[in-house]
Amino acid sequence: MEKIANCTNSVRVTYSTSETLLPTAVALGKFDGLHRGHQRVIQP
Repeated sequence: MEKIANCTNSVRVTYSTSETLLPTAVALGKFDGLHRGHQRVIQP
């Protein structure tokens, strides 16, 4: 499978709400890879 994106720099862990930047989003789940349909949608 071709590598589409590198998201390792997108994660920031903070323990204080005063450090939180707005707007903020939280996603919970297990990343199981980019399936063919998803790859097609995000291709440039």
